[in-house]
Amino acid sequence: MKYILFLFPLILSVKTQAQTRTFKNPDIDPDLSVFEKPNLEPDTYLVNRDYVIFQGNNGVRKVTEADTQSFSFINELGRNKDGIFIKGDFVKTDTLGYEHLWSAEDEYFWRTKTKIYKNLAEVKELNASEFILLKSSTEYGSSEYYQYNGQVYYHDKLLKDADVHTAVVDYNRYYDKNGVYDQGEKLFFEEVPVTYLNSHLQTAKNRILSWGKVFVRSDAASFTQLKGDYSKDKNQVYYAGNVIKEGDVASFVSLNEHFAKDKNHVYYNEDIVTDADPETFVHLKDLYSKDKNHVYYQNMIVPVDIADAGKLRIWNTDYTYTFITDGKKIFLGESLVKTPKFDAQSFGIVGKNALCYDKNGIYIIDEDRKTRQTVYKKIPFKYSGPVNGKDITVDDELSGYVFYKDQIYATHHYANLVNKLTQERINMLKSTGRDLTKAKGFIQYETHYYWLVGKAGNKIYWGNNETSADAETFEPIKGSFSYFKDKKNVYLHSIESGLSILKGVDLPSARMFNGFLADKNYIYTNTHRITKSENIELLAAYEGVWPMCAVGNPVSSTYYVFKNTEGYWLALISDKSVEINKIPESDPNLKKLLACFNQTE
Repeated sequence: MKYILFLFPLILSVKTQAQTRTFKNPDIDPDLSVFEKPNLEPDTYLVNRDYVIFQGNNGVRKVTEADTQSFSFINELGRNKDGIFIKGDFVKTDTLGYEHLWSAEDEYFWRTKTKIYKNLAEVKELNASEFILLKSSTEYGSSEYYQYNGQVYYHDKLLKDADVHTAVVDYNRYYDKNGVYDQGEKLFFEEVPVTYLNSHLQTAKNRILSWGKVFVRSDAASFTQLKGDYSKDKNQVYYAGNVIKEGDVASFVSLNEHFAKDKNHVYYNEDIVTDADPETFVHLKDLYSKDKNHVYYQNMIVPVDIADAGKLRIWNTDYTYTFITDGKKIFLGESLVKTPKFDAQSFGIVGKNALCYDKNGIYIIDEDRKTRQTVYKKIPFKYSGPVNGKDITVDDELSGYVFYKDQIYATHHYANLVNKLTQERINMLKSTGRDLTKAKGFIQYETHYYWLVGKAGNKIYWGNNETSADAETFEPIKGSFSYFKDKKNVYLHSIESGLSILKGVDLPSARMFNGFLADKNYIYTNTHRITKSENIELLAAYEGVWPMCAVGNPVSSTYYVFKNTEGYWLALISDKSVEINKIPESDPNLKKLLACFNQTE
């Protein structure tokens, strides 16, 4: 069995009794009311015992009878065992093989194993089993162009002149030998079909175009594709969809996808590299280059002595950190790394990871969230002698763990350091699927529930702390990441404080109700009771307070309209408090809040 690995030092493991939390009653506010013109919480479903309510934009509210035991939803789309819901409207169909293909504004394109649908109607002329997505030619995939019966479709629209044998898809655009389509529409220039040159340029009537923009001096007959997004014709030079006005056509050459030069200038993308000497300019590696005078990062000068250019070493990580050294100083991009004072002679990068080292230590490369500056955190290994890159390992199967000699360090969640691993233990950790519980000194999450909550052997842990929860019966309450239960208790999980026992919840009846915890007695949010749960229904949700970032009250809130055996209730709920007000059924404000209730569309 292949486990998700979360390793923590056993020596630090302490059995902790989960703190117990008791529920607070809601504050009764007889003056509580919703704003004069409240906004519905948009694009959501409120799920009750035998019906669902969809709330959309512009006050749209639809009520539909449905099997809610099998109901689930993402944004405007819902499904149950009987069919699919689109913004509250229901399509009865076999949902086996359901797949959401594409949507924009008020259009939805979707399928089941046997049928293709657009919005609420079946597209009967298409056979689902033979309706196949056209592969994209770029890293940007498309879910808009398909092939069926030897023809090309944009969603359900047949592209009559398209040739499936020469079809190429580039994001939301399509082209073949006969023409170019943008969002399913064939492009023309002066009534002549446009044809493809590259991802940015097209041609018609010997003109070069870029998605409607016409280059007046262009000559498609002499068009030449160069490296990357560079190209030229006999009159001018192009980068992507723009003309490089300074470019000398006769001498212009591209060095790679980012650098080019002619007899007069050097270019980084379409920008001139100031003072660069074209005759001696050469690309080095990644985004670095040089000429007789300078070393460059992109189009910026790196302040190294050109006499040391023969000593340059360059690294690029998969995390966009690019380093260069001349043997004296270290630069990140074009900027000198001042802190820490790395030893340039022994500096190196661990593979393509965000890890660097010199003879004095190994460092995690990260970004300070407040200053947005790159920082280097030294891993607190016990270093004996100069650090050598050969002693450092980051294993693909154990991402997030750094091995140095007989030590291991976890870079994720809580940073943990373990020393004096035998080679046998190191090999065991690096072996996929081995029983790591035999590796003395480690805890392994055989089951990872959420964040730092996991199971190892017959114990439940929060981080490296053993909890008192019963591992045999411990499980999330269906539909929640925050609430768990075992044979003894219901638990609330907090990222800051771990698992807390919720005192007073009826364990056998504990369940989720529209994001709230519920039992046979009440519905709850965090450590607050809201109202009694007998015959509970959630009828509406309205926007409350949504503070701007770093401005005013940081607590957001939402208004809810509930109904239970005792009547109707308005509740204002935030993470910090619950206020409720009972609303008489005759109250005209209630009628406004539920204006669409009992109406189906």
